[in-house]
Amino acid sequence: MSDPLRPATASSDPPLTEEHAEVNRMITESVLRSLAREIVLRGDADPATVTDAELRELAERELVAVFRAGEVDFGLVIDHSDTILRDARRHVDERRFEYAFVYYGLYVEHLLNRAIRDRAVQIDLAESETVDVMKKSIHEKTGLTWRLLFGERMPEAIAADIRELTARRNAFMHYKWKPDPTADMLHDEIEQRTTASIATAERAAEALRAYTDALIAPPESDVFDWLTRSHPAASEKETS
Repeated sequence: MSDPLRPATASSDPPLTEEHAEVNRMITESVLRSLAREIVLRGDADPATVTDAELRELAERELVAVFRAGEVDFGLVIDHSDTILRDARRHVDERRFEYAFVYYGLYVEHLLNRAIRDRAVQIDLAESETVDVMKKSIHEKTGLTWRLLFGERMPEAIAADIRELTARRNAFMHYKWKPDPTADMLHDEIEQRTTASIATAERAAEALRAYTDALIAPPESDVFDWLTRSHPAASEKETS
């Protein structure tokens, strides 16, 4: 039996499979995109004017410089947002609406905290200060805290939808074992109420994503799609 800790020799190395090559490409793409976001957030490149190729080159140069200096200290941060949103919509399709509200609320919270972390890089907040801001309530994070951090009010339509979604989520997450307020409502009234609440949750998710993405780069810029995409697109392998 071969020793699993023993490095494989060149002759015994299995060929790199297509799946392995795809994983390597996605890891590289994710690292480069993260560095590119950092470069933009630090103010070292203007996302309104820099091209996709120029920003990619800056990120590649920074990555090479980090390795050459022996200062590699990367940490793995998992972006759950796409999975959470898919789960929220799956619960809607399965008519598990209370669970859908929980997942829509999770999605909104992830987007808000990511925007806060990005802003922390821009204004050089300490890690402890950043975490303290993230621990604030949804009402605070979409209200005065947001205004102080970003120098602008969150659009009221988005904030209002988030507050309504949060109320529905909290009613289920912090269940108080009280009589169901919809018990005396007609079936059609309950359906209409639920449909309206799901529409609010979906609107909050879509609008907040668009709003926070635009804080990183103008939507019409050459680098917007690359910087704001949650994960490398699988189709890139075929088009690159």
